[in-house]
Amino acid sequence: DALRGAKMFERVQVPVLGIVENMSYLLCAHCGKPTPLFGAGGGRALAEELHVPLLGEIPLETGVREGGDRGSPIILAAPESPSAKALAAIAERIVETAEAAYGDAEAVVDGNRRVSFNQLADLVHAAAGECIRLGVAPGDRVGIWAPNSLEWIVAAFGALAAGGVLVPLNTRYRGEESAWILDRSGAKLCFISPPFLGNDYPTMLADWNGHAVVLGPSLWERGPTHDVSNRMSGVYPDDTGDLIFTSGTTGK
Repeated sequence: DALRGAKMFERVQVPVLGIVENMSYLLCAHCGKPTPLFGAGGGRALAEELHVPLLGEIPLETGVREGGDRGSPIILAAPESPSAKALAAIAERIVETAEAAYGDAEAVVDGNRRVSFNQLADLVHAAAGECIRLGVAPGDRVGIWAPNSLEWIVAAFGALAAGGVLVPLNTRYRGEESAWILDRSGAKLCFISPPFLGNDYPTMLADWNGHAVVLGPSLWERGPTHDVSNRMSGVYPDDTGDLIFTSGTTGK
């Protein structure tokens, strides 16, 4: 049962953020009255025993099963339904709980740089603000041509937080290959690496017609230049996140 599972996680030192009570009650299809078919208060009692928060209670609703059978989650198929609202609220509480518990824990280690989750969130907000300042609108394509690094993570999440669609580019591409993908995708902005392992990315992309921004630790120092929260609230689960080109899709 749930208690045994929580105790197992405790033994292997996997933290439990909280308790979610599924099938908490049945909503009458006619009057909307909740009926606790399996009893009431079990989730809350378990949360108190484990000293963790009760993150939420999800009702027993036919639409959850029907959406699952169709491959259409109820939070997308019927966002105003009681189950969808409960799931959305639980997702927010999970983020809030994780932030409170682990905000100061290390999120990224890049060489001698160590960034906590709280610091990473601030950097992503700054990057999103920079994307908005540079004209990125929801649905716009934003390229990124750089090796794995803290800057890559911040730029990628910043573009997504601004509502952009990320177009990642392989660092082994030549300039004309990257320019072709950027043009084909409709990208107007691309974050690029400074010279790396003998490749001068800014020079290789010098003839591209879009706006190339060279990544660096100082790029986000100004902090958010726009109200990022409003833009982020308009990013939805079914929005496109990444547009990935491969040799099989480009023919090149």
